[in-house]
Amino acid sequence: MEKINYKDIDYNKLEKSENQGTQSLVLIDNDKCIKLFKFLYDYQKRDMYRKFIYLDGMHIDGIIMPEELIVNGELLEGFTMPYFKNSETIFKRFSSNRLLDTKEFFDVVLKCCDIIKKAHQEGIIFQDLSFSNILIDKDNKVMFNDIDSCTYQGISSHYISNILNHYLDYAGYEDINFTKETDLLSFFLSFYHLLYYKEIQDLSKKEYYQLFNKLETIRNGHNVFSRVKRTAGVRIPYLDELISLEDDYVIDRMTQKNYRKRIKK
Repeated sequence: MEKINYKDIDYNKLEKSENQGTQSLVLIDNDKCIKLFKFLYDYQKRDMYRKFIYLDGMHIDGIIMPEELIVNGELLEGFTMPYFKNSETIFKRFSSNRLLDTKEFFDVVLKCCDIIKKAHQEGIIFQDLSFSNILIDKDNKVMFNDIDSCTYQGISSHYISNILNHYLDYAGYEDINFTKETDLLSFFLSFYHLLYYKEIQDLSKKEYYQLFNKLETIRNGHNVFSRVKRTAGVRIPYLDELISLEDDYVIDRMTQKNYRKRIKK
């Protein structure tokens, strides 16, 4: 993997990306993105460097991989990656409108599942997995863009998704090992969050059953949801095991009362 000197980049000529992380600065340079770390200690920068060297040469469809390492002496300050144009986060796409098209959303979730499975087969644990870290373009192409937050070859990061962090606090976990199971839990929590516009721990029984009575997908996942809600511990499946392609509703998430079946043409 090639290296770029941090001091050789003319940052004044670059523009900020609309998709910014809380722990990094993302800049656009034509067809390239530059991601700079904000709050890493020196030992974390060294760990990140080793992890990227291990990832060098790996290609997984649907994951944006680093191309060049940005270094300042012996420390890693960031990296470059391909620019995924005309994209936004999945969370922004499906949360900016009070009406949620379940068919469109579920189709996107299935694409995400396929990418997650491929990553897990290669030994990658995303760790910071949520719809706020997955991009989608105007053609509904999906790309995972925060590979720096992953665990690989035993090297983790200090990143964790907010939604998983909130749940771990609710469940009383003080320490956790990041595995495939924590990825699946984080994705499960994110899925329900976008459907209901509330995190699972804040979802009332009344609110939950308003969608339960309409969506087969929610009924398919009821046993898993119940145990997650009770923090009882349970195997979390990939969401493609729960999603029903028969679900075809447009949901008003603000009231959770009014539904209309999609009008067939």
